[in-house]
Amino acid sequence: MKKLLAAVAFLMATPALALDADVRVEWTDAGFEDGYQIKRENGTCAAPTSTPVTVANVAADVLSFDDVVLDNANYCYHVRATYKGGFGPTFKADVSVPKLLNDITVTAVHVAP
Repeated sequence: MKKLLAAVAFLMATPALALDADVRVEWTDAGFEDGYQIKRENGTCAAPTSTPVTVANVAADVLSFDDVVLDNANYCYHVRATYKGGFGPTFKADVSVPKLLNDITVTAVHVAP
């Protein structure tokens, strides 16, 4: 019998207020995971302009990741739980990073399995 792997229930990516972390990616605990894999691609999740690349692998129970990116750009983040037997489902979130870091606003957030 194949074990069903738990999924991240919620994913959000927002421009961060710290100058050393332009985007904060946050998710809910999938439960019983070995860790999480975070990928990033340029563009939006609906219209990417690059292929996803792994930007981090974090330990179990870590529920956020700060990423340094270029301003005035859109990014799509992919997060999935990792298990000894493979990966859980991938969740995606869009974020728009404004041109001026001192005037940060979220312009798009999209959560999709």
